[in-house]
Amino acid sequence: MISRAVHLPHRFLVVWFMLFLVGCPQGRPTSLDRPGGLSRHIEIVALENGALPSGQFSFLYETDWNGRLRTLRSQERLDGVIKGAKSEFGQFVKLMDWTNRQWDAGVPDPYPPWEAVKILDEIRQHRTRGFCAQYAVVFLQSCLALG
Repeated sequence: MISRAVHLPHRFLVVWFMLFLVGCPQGRPTSLDRPGGLSRHIEIVALENGALPSGQFSFLYETDWNGRLRTLRSQERLDGVIKGAKSEFGQFVKLMDWTNRQWDAGVPDPYPPWEAVKILDEIRQHRTRGFCAQYAVVFLQSCLALG
């Protein structure tokens, strides 16, 4: 095995860590230091939060289309999910844990729409399943719903 130190931007690490936590197997402790885990292969030697590069595409923040984010926030009691968190990062961790507990991963068939309220409803009604994309949509739109 070849080991080498890598330099990763701070944004990459935060996004990777969030997705890692959301996708962790339910009911089993997960660690970066577990045998065969990522820490055997990567050593982080520096973090840098540089300027965001401008791209060829304009960026628009998602708005609360037709009140769906307000519905998500109230229906899922998201304020209670993040209650007690001591920092914004703590809120992210609580929200990721909540997202992870919503369903057992499975292959979506039929594929649900890209809307958290509908994804949760379809999966809870056993009309479909969900995996990484559905976890990401529910997590992201929950973050948006909480501001």
